[in-house]
Amino acid sequence: IKDEVVVESGHADDSNTNGWQRLKNVYFNKDVHFETSILMPCIEWTFIGTVFFTGPLGWQRAADRYNRYARGRIFLSPRDALRRKWDYAFTSFLRLGAINGTLASLYVGCMV
Repeated sequence: IKDEVVVESGHADDSNTNGWQRLKNVYFNKDVHFETSILMPCIEWTFIGTVFFTGPLGWQRAADRYNRYARGRIFLSPRDALRRKWDYAFTSFLRLGAINGTLASLYVGCMV
């Protein structure tokens, strides 16, 4: 009877198996854990998906804004005007996509 009590108390005092130490090991241990292994792909794919889904939504709005800006301006050639329009549209695509992608990634990161 005495040996069983010693084993139980020795097992209870083991700092690697109690709940608090296991919880700390999840966040401070150098190994990859479930939380980090699932969180990073979720955040990355959310960002990529949001950029590709919300970026084109601003395409027409960016084209209209550029047409208002370019009205009455003199460009070097029609090719130069088209190049500037495409540059403006691509920049608007990246800006809108990056903003929405970052917000969606933060949201998904908080949820996961």
